[in-house]
Amino acid sequence: MRCDPTGGRIFTLTLAIAALAVTQTDAQQTVQDTQQLRRDMERTLGELAVNYWTPRLNDYKSRIDHMLGSPDLDDLNRLRVRYSLLTERLMQYRNQPAAMTPEVEGDFDLLFGEEALNDVEELMRIYKAAKDLAAKYRPELDGLRPSVIDDLTGFVEIMADSRQEFADEPAPAGNAGALRETARWLRSEEGGKSIAAVFDFAVEPVVMLYDGADLRNLFNQLGSSSSVIAGMELPEMSALRQNVPNPASSTTTIGYVLNEPGTGVIVRIFDARGDLKETFNQGSLSPGRHEVTVDVSSYPNGSYLYHLLVRTANGDRVYARTMQVVH
Repeated sequence: MRCDPTGGRIFTLTLAIAALAVTQTDAQQTVQDTQQLRRDMERTLGELAVNYWTPRLNDYKSRIDHMLGSPDLDDLNRLRVRYSLLTERLMQYRNQPAAMTPEVEGDFDLLFGEEALNDVEELMRIYKAAKDLAAKYRPELDGLRPSVIDDLTGFVEIMADSRQEFADEPAPAGNAGALRETARWLRSEEGGKSIAAVFDFAVEPVVMLYDGADLRNLFNQLGSSSSVIAGMELPEMSALRQNVPNPASSTTTIGYVLNEPGTGVIVRIFDARGDLKETFNQGSLSPGRHEVTVDVSSYPNGSYLYHLLVRTANGDRVYARTMQVVH
């Protein structure tokens, strides 16, 4: 069986289109200097990508949530939880060392077993359910499409500017000219039609299923198993920390960091079916480190998603991570 479970590779290529130029090294530059310059570029581009996409993804989510009626939003939130849990587990499968023989290479079920294949099939059903839900709200979502496409094109242009700064260094770090040409093509009629087709097929459902995952995890879910994605080293920028201990058996602590005042901070925990398990209303909080302790002694063994909502003067911010309970 050969499949891309979410169609996410297409979205990854669109998001990372600014990073397609291969790093060129100066023949007279030492290998050490070249590698350092490349690491600097990867970190810079990664921070730029996180800072660019985090508020925009939050804005898309907020707009989608306001479009949907209450029952449909409840259904979408359950899909989001299952999507987050399954895609993280899928990444764990992919990161496992496997014997890549000609007989199994590319065959997901042979490489990872029946359980992993079942997860892939469920992800495909979730993806289709998101597309079906999008079709139900087509007029409203059509208003979101231009914003997303314009943001994607704008990202290419910003990445071109950033790469140009590195290209001016002694060792060229990327082909900024190629990126500018790509941006011009995306803003052309032909490019606009092409990216619109990609949006309908892959981008829109993934945007609908976004619920605050760390951007590194989101990119990984969409097709990469490396923290350096197409020339970008994505930093961990999420305000939400991994719970400690994890797995948990009795109590566990969820930490988070606020960079601005939160007028309303809520931590929610969902079970593997996507149903709400507990809610912790943290009220209004000042910037800094905060935490909440959760008693999981009565939780059944399994995977859970914990979700942080922070209301700020600049809009809502959402973050999500998974945890395990094992008694």
